[in-house]
Amino acid sequence: MPTAYIKKTAEKTGKSVKQVESLWNEAKASAAEQGKVDNYAYITGIFKKMIKGLDKKSLLSEISESVKEIISKLNT
Repeated sequence: MPTAYIKKTAEKTGKSVKQVESLWNEAKASAAEQGKVDNYAYITGIFKKMIKGLDKKSLLSEISESVKEIISKLNT
């Protein structure tokens, strides 16, 4: 069952709980590789960077789609 933090982050970012939970698990695995398996501040830091990266990718994708639509309209 996802934690309240996972649910809140999913709502805030507009991502599914499953997506956000997957990122949290990736952050935990990354922290474990660094020997910081129980350092939740460290895990949260990694997680927040991953969320920001996801948001930037989403924004770029939306911009790209908008540009494609505009070009398509101009070509018709």
